[in-house]
Amino acid sequence: IRPDFVVHSGDLFEDRRPPIKALSTAMRGFSRLKEKGIPVYIVMGNHDIPKRRFQETPLVLLKDYIRTFVNKPYHIHEDVFIGGVNYHSKIGKENLIKKLKTLENTSKEYKKKILIMHQGINPYVPEYELEKSELPEFSYYAMGHIHNRIIDRLENGGVLAYSGSTEIMRKNEYDDYKKNGKGFYVVDMSGDFDKNDVDFVKVESVNIKCRDFFEIFIDSEEKFKEASAAYEILKDPQKRAAYDQYGHDAFRQGGSGGTHGFGDFGGGFSDIFEEFFGFSGKSSQRKQKRYNY
Repeated sequence: IRPDFVVHSGDLFEDRRPPIKALSTAMRGFSRLKEKGIPVYIVMGNHDIPKRRFQETPLVLLKDYIRTFVNKPYHIHEDVFIGGVNYHSKIGKENLIKKLKTLENTSKEYKKKILIMHQGINPYVPEYELEKSELPEFSYYAMGHIHNRIIDRLENGGVLAYSGSTEIMRKNEYDDYKKNGKGFYVVDMSGDFDKNDVDFVKVESVNIKCRDFFEIFIDSEEKFKEASAAYEILKDPQKRAAYDQYGHDAFRQGGSGGTHGFGDFGGGFSDIFEEFFGFSGKSSQRKQKRYNY
C-alpha cells in the first residue's frame, strides 16, 4: 500500500501520558512515513486533549511528523480539501457546529473534500454530540471515537466511516472484531466525482491481527482477590519489573525484591499467574506467548 497521505481521527494514544514505548513506536512509524514523503493529518480526540490548560498534549512530541488542526482548520493536498475538528464535548456543541459550518463554506470550491472528526454521531452510538443531519456536506467523513467499525453512505453521497480502534480495549468489542475485523481503511478518491455516481468514493477495509483475547471466569471471592492482585502487579511497570527479576519472592514479606504487601496470597497467587498467563516463578520460566491483560 502506498497512500498519498494518511488521516488519523484522534486518540492516537489511550492515555494523555503515554508510555515511552508507545511514544517511540509512534515516532518510528511516523518517521518512516515522512521519509517516504507521506504526510499525516491528525485531529485530537478526547484522550489527546489535556485536562488542564497548562498541560500539553503528547502530540507536541510528534510535531515534526504530523500535521494538526490546532492553528489551522484545514489543509490542501493537491486537489483534496482536508478539514479537521478536534474533539468537542456536549457543552461545546454550539462552537462545534460553527466550526463545521465554516469548513463547509470554505470547501465549496472543492469536489474532493475530507472531514476528520472525533465525535459520537446519532444514530451510531447512544451517547453522542451531533445528529447525522447536522453534518456538513463532505465527500468522506473520517470519524473516530467509536471502537467498532461502521461505514454508512449518506444521502448527500458522501461516505461516513468509523475505522474503529486498532486494538481490543473492552470485552464488548471482541464480537465486532471477530465479525468485522480491526485495522484501517484505504479510501480511493481518484474518480471524476460525478455526483450521479454513487461509488465516487471507494472504501476498502484492511485488517490487522489483534492480541488474543482471554475471558476468565472466577468462581470464588478468594480467587477474585488473587486475580485482582495479579492484575495490579502486571499493569504497574515497577511491580512487573520486580516480578520479572525476582518472581513471586518479590511479593512475599521479606522477599529479595524488596516489595511487600502481597504475602497473604501465598501459593494461590502463584496459581493465578499460572492459570492466567501460563507461567510461574521467575521470568526465565515463562512460556513465550503474547498475553492480553
